[in-house]
Amino acid sequence: MGERRTAPREANYELLRIVAMAMVVTLHYLSRADALVEIGLPLSSVRLVGNALESLCIVSVNVYVLISGYFLSASGARLRRVISLLCEILFYTIGIPLVLRAAGLTVTTLPGQGNSLWSAAAGLLPVSTEHYWFATAYVLMLLFTPVLNAGVAAMSRRQLRGTIFCLLFFFSFLKSVSPVQFVTDHAGYDFGWFLCLYLIAAYGRRYGFGWLERERSGRRGLILYLASAAGIYLLALAVYLAHALTGAGLTYYAGVPFHYNFVLTLTGGIGLFVWFRHLRIPEGRAARWIRAIAPCTFGIYLIHENLELRDRWFTWEMRLLGGVSQNPVLFVGQLLAGVALLYLLCAAADALRRLLFAAAGRMLARTGLETILRRIESDPEGGEQEKGSGR
Repeated sequence: MGERRTAPREANYELLRIVAMAMVVTLHYLSRADALVEIGLPLSSVRLVGNALESLCIVSVNVYVLISGYFLSASGARLRRVISLLCEILFYTIGIPLVLRAAGLTVTTLPGQGNSLWSAAAGLLPVSTEHYWFATAYVLMLLFTPVLNAGVAAMSRRQLRGTIFCLLFFFSFLKSVSPVQFVTDHAGYDFGWFLCLYLIAAYGRRYGFGWLERERSGRRGLILYLASAAGIYLLALAVYLAHALTGAGLTYYAGVPFHYNFVLTLTGGIGLFVWFRHLRIPEGRAARWIRAIAPCTFGIYLIHENLELRDRWFTWEMRLLGGVSQNPVLFVGQLLAGVALLYLLCAAADALRRLLFAAAGRMLARTGLETILRRIESDPEGGEQEKGSGR
């Protein structure tokens, strides 16, 4: 038999992955630039522009998880994928401090130099310590995929839809209108919310996204995304003005429109996902570049959000860009330049990491480790799973 060839990744979803990570970097840039509307702080043109950009980009995490859920609901997360992901995370939590220490900078996530045991654990046990909250939630979601896929396969369309709406009631709908924070609500920064998104993506893969896809162009998805972003922006501004005029205690709710499990953040993410789902990118140079860059997106997150770098990279960029401009037009230009610079540098670094991992993978393949992992992943009785999860 010849070598089995895998189908190339779909360029439209890979482009969406790239866009979603660019949105994540934009959100982190806005936060560090102090360019967001906050209760108690005066309004400015830069803050108003910053909030508009945040409203457009806040769907990024939901979109990233929807992409994963869409594909994993059909294939599942293999043990090798989880191990590879953990190795990638450890590569950066251990490697970045080593590089910074070699450059003469102070680090806190390596043993020694008077560091606390907890600080060292953040580098050595990144998932358990939530070195990266997203990575922790994502790894836990991956571990749940066999259970989720089995449940999706066993349920009827009505049962799955009902389960999703019940979960959304507690995870999203109720908190979106509550002026007080619930003890169980983590604003979407946890794997529980990721499981909801996974089921939504699994439902969309099996049954489609309803009226959003009645027009094959995905135009309704784009309209939903833009309408949701506009709703987020206007609601946040209305809460700010209501607090300023009445003095009402709305400090908590002022941030709710920018929670990942806020209802408009959810609808905006679904809308953007549906739009890209119907986007067609012709094969050629552009598609090849997209497929080359997309695998580096998670590495971009792991690098710039590393505990040793997350409070440093913005300061370094401002030295190059001359500080945060208070002119809204210049500020947007600065932001685009800063996001592009960080994105490209981190992508280049992760491309090198991928080459190292590929070489290490070839060496490990010779040891028989891959055969052992395949045996662990396979059905103990040697048969295949029932094909009840297909469309």
